[in-house]
Amino acid sequence: MKIVYYTNQIAVAGGLERVLTDKANAWVQRGYLVEIATYAQRGRAPFYTLERTVKLIDLDIPYKSKGSLRSFYNLSLLPLHFIRLFQFINNSKPDVVLVANCGLEYFLFPFLRKATKSIKEEHLSKYEPLCTPVSLSIRSIYENFKRCFLTFYDAYVALNKDEIKFGPEGKSVEIPNPIKLEATESSFFQSREKVIISIGRLTPIKQYDHLIEIFFEVYKVHPEWKLKIVGEGSQLLKLKNKITELALEDAVYLTGITNEVELELAKASIFALTSRTESFSMAILEAMRNELPVVSYDSPYGPRNIIHDEGDGFLIKLNDKASFAEAICSLIEKPIMRMEMGQRGRLNVKRFEIGEVMKKWDKLFNSLGLKT
Repeated sequence: MKIVYYTNQIAVAGGLERVLTDKANAWVQRGYLVEIATYAQRGRAPFYTLERTVKLIDLDIPYKSKGSLRSFYNLSLLPLHFIRLFQFINNSKPDVVLVANCGLEYFLFPFLRKATKSIKEEHLSKYEPLCTPVSLSIRSIYENFKRCFLTFYDAYVALNKDEIKFGPEGKSVEIPNPIKLEATESSFFQSREKVIISIGRLTPIKQYDHLIEIFFEVYKVHPEWKLKIVGEGSQLLKLKNKITELALEDAVYLTGITNEVELELAKASIFALTSRTESFSMAILEAMRNELPVVSYDSPYGPRNIIHDEGDGFLIKLNDKASFAEAICSLIEKPIMRMEMGQRGRLNVKRFEIGEVMKKWDKLFNSLGLKT
C-alpha cells in the first residue's frame, strides 16, 4: 500500500511534525510505501529523523509567511499550488492521502484522483471556531463551510472522542496521537531539579502569559523553584516583557527550541500546560513518559482525554489561575505525591503506545477497502 502524507512542512519542532514523522517511520517499517508531500519545506532538513525509505517531496510554493496567508500575493500563487499538487498526486498514484494541514487546497483532495482515498486528519481543536461566541466571525463561517465539505472525504480522523462530533456522521473516527515508550528505569528523584517545565510554541493559544502569572504566585511561596518554557514563536517579546514586569528574570527561562527535550523533561519535576484549546498534546504524553505529574487547564478537549484528574495530574478549570497555582504548590509540598503521580502517568500513556495506535490506522484502512 502506498500512503501520501500532506502538510506544510516538517522542518521545525512541533507536535504535528513529531507525530507525522513517527507514523511515517512506523508505516515503512511495516512494509508500506510512504511519501511526505509539503509545500513550504524550502530545502530544509526534517527536524525529526525520517527512515531512509520515506520520500520527502516539496511542491516548493513561494508563499510569504509574514502577514496573512490570504494576502493578494499568496492568493495569486494558488493556481501554481493546485497544478503542482494535481500533477504530484497523479504521478505518485497513492492508495490513500492523509491531509494533516492545509489551506484552500483542502477543497481539492477528494477530487484529485478517483482511485485515491482521502482522509482528513485534524490536529487543531475545532471547539473555538464552532462552539463559542466567535461563531459569527468570518473564520467560523469558513470553518463551518469546511466542516460541511468533509462529507466528500472518505474519512475524518479526530484525535479525541470529543472532537468526533465536528466530523461527518458515519465517516468520523477517533485515533489519538501515538508515542514511543522507550524502556527506561524510573528516574524520579535521580537528578530532578526544582523546575516546572512547559513545552510548546510561543503562540497566543498556549497562553504562556497565564503560566508566568501563575508561577509568580507560586514563586512568592517557593522562591527556590524555577519555571522553564521550551519553544519559540510570535509571543516571545510579549512574554519577555511579562517576565520583566513581574521581576522574574532570575526565575523564569525562555529557552527557545532544543534537541534535548527528553533531557529537559528528565531533569524537571512538574509539567504545566495553560492552553486555551488543545486537541491532543504530545507534550503531555512526553511529560508522562518521563514520569512528570501534569497540571493543565481542562481546555477543550485534549487534556481530559489523557490526564486522570488527581490520579496522574490535575485538570484545572479553564483560566482559573488561582486553582492552578494551588495545584502546583501542592505538588511542590508533597514530593511523594509527585513521584506517585509521575509513575501512574507513565503507566497511563501505555494506551497510546505507537504499536497500539497503528492498529487503529490499519482498522481504518481496512474499512476503506485498502489492503494492509
